[in-house]
Amino acid sequence: MLSDYPFHFLGRTITITGREQFLAFVFLFVAAVTWGVLQVRRRRAVVLQRSAVSDQIVYELSRIADALDRLAGRSLDQKIHRAPLDAFFHVWQGTLAEVHHAIR
Repeated sequence: MLSDYPFHFLGRTITITGREQFLAFVFLFVAAVTWGVLQVRRRRAVVLQRSAVSDQIVYELSRIADALDRLAGRSLDQKIHRAPLDAFFHVWQGTLAEVHHAIR
């Protein structure tokens, strides 16, 4: 198929075999096909220039995100602060039930 090829580089001789030449051609072919497919299937990107409208959209979206963060944080804080109160009322109700039962 392909013969051996002696390659001289920096005073040294490197022999490239037919198999290595074949593998190099296969690699280059696969790389070229991959590049070609990527060029054909490349998607077009839309670039928006900065304007008053885009600035307003960014501002409004940041306000929405901040409000959602506050709501998420507040419900967690309320759960944390309410847990000790729930435990207290549960014990207190249990104590009242025992007192009521003892009085009967």
